[in-house]
Amino acid sequence: MLAMYLALLENDEERKTYEQFYEEHKNKGLYIAIKITRNHALAEDALQNAFFEVAKNWKKFTTKSCSNQAVLFVLLVKHRAIDLVRNTERNAYVELNEELSDLPVESDISVQVVDDIAYQKLLGCINKLPEIYQVTFELRYVLGYNNTEIAGILCIPPKTVSARICRAKAMLQGILDKEGIGYESK
Repeated sequence: MLAMYLALLENDEERKTYEQFYEEHKNKGLYIAIKITRNHALAEDALQNAFFEVAKNWKKFTTKSCSNQAVLFVLLVKHRAIDLVRNTERNAYVELNEELSDLPVESDISVQVVDDIAYQKLLGCINKLPEIYQVTFELRYVLGYNNTEIAGILCIPPKTVSARICRAKAMLQGILDKEGIGYESK
């Protein structure tokens, strides 16, 4: 696959830097994708989709600093993995819906629908956070990195990570309150 991405680039210098980027980030990207998809094949597809997108936009991507490239790549892998999971779940839902179309609706299914709607609202509220807080919050609570790992990814001190997470939680609580979504912090 690497050869295909290298073919998208214009010169040997770009190919060399892209190959270094690829080697440096492939394992972390695969780990993130597996954590999200819980399926090795889907994770590899998500990772390759992310690398393809980076190769297509290599000139724009290289204008970012090294730490921003790493963060952007992590987010790109995350989004590609989520897209693949959603497509898989959507296909499974259509198949299941066809099988269950004649069955009566049970009350526990309506509870699941309510939970799914609340989850989607929560994700929408997280997306309203300023980017520096949103990225830190997602790395901590969506991708499961600890503060030291996040500090390494973002090239900031661990205390800054803690402060951003604390501020993100406070902002998120305000957004949830404003949106009228009941949430109790623990």
